[in-house]
Amino acid sequence: MVCGMTAAKDATKSDIPATSPAVALRVAVFDDLTAGLGATNDTARAKLLGVDRATIHRYRTRQFEPSMGVAMRMAALLHTTVDHLFEQVTP
Repeated sequence: MVCGMTAAKDATKSDIPATSPAVALRVAVFDDLTAGLGATNDTARAKLLGVDRATIHRYRTRQFEPSMGVAMRMAALLHTTVDHLFEQVTP
């Protein structure tokens, strides 16, 4: 499991502001997996994952990293693992 993700304390705090994220979304993997489910733009990806389009943008540009719960939900919805969907980054 990718280290550095923290669980959200409640459902409304699902994003963690990341000045230097410990993990980052593997954008190419994310794009391929969501496209396979028919979501080919950020609006469709957001709808698929149940988040705002802006949230998808923040994940893609490494402005935010998802909480562990959100990362696990994303991986489950995309039929993959958290390790495959995210990579560790060094500041």
